[in-house]
Amino acid sequence: MAGRASSRRDGNLISPRQHPRRCPLSRSPRIPIPYRHPLVEDVGAILTAAFLLSWGLVLLREVGGVSGGLAGLAFVISYATGTPLGLVFFLINLPFYYFAVRRMGWAFTIKTFVLVLLASVFTSVIPSLIDIGSIQPLFACVFSGLSIGIGMLIIFRHGGSGGGFGVVAAYAQEALGWRAGYVQGALDLLVLLCALPLVEPLILVYSVAGTVVLNLVLAVNHRPGRYRP
Repeated sequence: MAGRASSRRDGNLISPRQHPRRCPLSRSPRIPIPYRHPLVEDVGAILTAAFLLSWGLVLLREVGGVSGGLAGLAFVISYATGTPLGLVFFLINLPFYYFAVRRMGWAFTIKTFVLVLLASVFTSVIPSLIDIGSIQPLFACVFSGLSIGIGMLIIFRHGGSGGGFGVVAAYAQEALGWRAGYVQGALDLLVLLCALPLVEPLILVYSVAGTVVLNLVLAVNHRPGRYRP
């Protein structure tokens, strides 16, 4: 009996009920399992995000506003040169794909490229499908920030980005643990400063409000470790 008792203490016959602290299976932590979206969900997410981004850009252009990030830089170039916004947005994203491949991988880069391509096309097509006769500038800028922010949140959660500064923001969150919204916000501020000579002061203030809304959407809903695509 003594030998059997010893074997119970030293071997594997001790049950969790007898010695819960000494059994690793009795209090095993819950380990979250990363969720991988199937292809059909990624396609739907990219289409949805592309529409939301392009709709936000169209609203801003209607009131002469500007967004943050590389899209904001596209506004600045478009206002200064008269080049179509969708074309500028697509072209200025091209250099960032090299960085995306090197740092984030091919899957991330392909999703980002397709999103930017679709958003560029939608930005050019939507004005021919809808006539915005009148819209209050503050509402347009705030709703634009909300639309773009939700679009970026969707594509972030599906392993891509909105291109440009979104690539940098996504990498900073994955590699450094910095919140994507805060990184995006710092870069947005630089772009808004560049827009000072080209945008009416009051519209620029409204644009800043929209940019704040955009980055709040990301900062609150896209925190490091909270969600893995």
